[in-house]
Amino acid sequence: MGGYSHPIDPWRVRISVGKVIRGAGILLPDRQVLTCAHVVRQRGAERPAPEVLVEFVGMPTVSPLEATVAEGGWQPSFADRRGDLALLDLAGAVPAGRHAVLHQRSVRGRTVWVQGFPADTPDGAWVRAMIAGPTGPHDELMQLDPISTSGLRVERGFSGAGVLDEQTGQVLGMVVSAYADRDVSWMFPTETILDYLPGLAGEVTGTPPVDPAFQDRIDRLTEVGQAGELLRDVRELVDRLASAGATDVLNLVGDPPDRSVVLVVLVALADPRLRAALPVEMIAAVPADAVLPMRSIDLAVDAAGKTTEEVGRRIAERVGPPENGNARNGSGDALPPVTVVVDSVDQAADPESLLTEVLLPMADSRSTGRHARLVIGSRAALPTRSGATTLRLSGRGYSAPRSPDRPESLAGRLDRLDGLVDEVDAAETVARERFRAVASRIRGIPRPTERTPLLRLRATQLRAVGHSRPDEPRLSAGLAAVEHDVAEALRQARESLRRYDELLDRRARLRGLLDAYRARAVAGGFAEDIDLAARYEHAYRLLACGPCDLAAAEEAVHRYLPAVRQRLGTAVDRGEGAR
Repeated sequence: MGGYSHPIDPWRVRISVGKVIRGAGILLPDRQVLTCAHVVRQRGAERPAPEVLVEFVGMPTVSPLEATVAEGGWQPSFADRRGDLALLDLAGAVPAGRHAVLHQRSVRGRTVWVQGFPADTPDGAWVRAMIAGPTGPHDELMQLDPISTSGLRVERGFSGAGVLDEQTGQVLGMVVSAYADRDVSWMFPTETILDYLPGLAGEVTGTPPVDPAFQDRIDRLTEVGQAGELLRDVRELVDRLASAGATDVLNLVGDPPDRSVVLVVLVALADPRLRAALPVEMIAAVPADAVLPMRSIDLAVDAAGKTTEEVGRRIAERVGPPENGNARNGSGDALPPVTVVVDSVDQAADPESLLTEVLLPMADSRSTGRHARLVIGSRAALPTRSGATTLRLSGRGYSAPRSPDRPESLAGRLDRLDGLVDEVDAAETVARERFRAVASRIRGIPRPTERTPLLRLRATQLRAVGHSRPDEPRLSAGLAAVEHDVAEALRQARESLRRYDELLDRRARLRGLLDAYRARAVAGGFAEDIDLAARYEHAYRLLACGPCDLAAAEEAVHRYLPAVRQRLGTAVDRGEGAR
């Protein structure tokens, strides 16, 4: 089991509603408990139950306490199965210093333990599992595969349990659900928990997957005029990584602005949180084969100004050494390779020692026992090693932002105007294509605006004036007006895309909800129920047959759901079936 003894953890709690054990929870600081929303949900409703009791199985001498949902702590599951967290406030005090500390690190391939309270073992049962990889909507979940020799598996009663790293005892996340008839379950890693409950960030340890410097560069992407060129460079980088061996070093060479933008797009497209911050037209334009798998980049760090020890510590905290120096997990499988991106290596405090003492040894599986892929960014090619790959950017200059204290000249603004209009054209083209796709499925959606032709005409006229009469007094005012209208057109195109995506998501959530409740009705023995069948068919036809009236379909779906609940005699509990 490794060097960690799990039964001593005092933060383990059992949660009951109305004297019925519903699941587990994690004791946090400030008299709070983290669990799943469905564990404390009131039967037949989408709100918290009024009587929630927390028992401290990790501290048997502490009396049980009642609990209520904390302000901002209710995050029930969406129809597309995202969410499902609840943060509880305890009604009384608990011994100080006995709480858990959530830890963030790369978790793929880690061997873990979880304790739950299934119906036949109300005092608790432990299950050993391996974290397989990301899954679920937006890849916010990690899959748990059981490797227990006892034959036990994660099932109903484990929801809300802390996920303990076998080697370190760190709490890496929380169990959220399981299939009733399959040996598979899911957890929220700490990063996902923070997405829903950011107020817990101050109590979390470990290293986040992406350095703040990368997150700050997302804002720069709104100024990228040559998005097509940028995505071609990103795609080439992805192709090189995909074709490389399990152990590889790839040195991306180029000037800092361009190189850093390429790397931030590479990282953001594989990170759920950063991907949501990318310009929507950029995401829409990215081919599927130009994106690394979600959460496949274990760490992205900018080395500028950092010492060798600082970068080495971040890498060790995030991906860590192999368990007991062994490159296999508890199930005997080889640990998955790690992928680390380090930009600005040549701007580190000591580039040579960073390269020779930390980065290159990490990429050598003979010394670490684990395969690694390393992407390093620098102005000039670095002395890496035999077999490393160097990829040079073409110096297109697509990402140079303006300095706020050096206003751009009129000539420079005129030269840049065509690129800005091209951005509008690209965004409006994507919006029109999305409109056609959505209009075939949903009735009555507004058409996107088409302002590119007029903007291009105005830009051409201004450029002609600028070349023939650069001192024309009205040139500056006219240019400012066109720049304003270009920005507004781009905003409207992005807003149209967002609206269309929301409508498609809304329709997909309704279909998923309808199908899930249909499966529950069939499993409950109501496949031949005439009234349920009629309600289902009506809702299904509204959603699936031709452009649907979304409001009418939503009303029909929500007439079907309570009818199913009534037949089953209880609210659907996701712990009984597929999440």
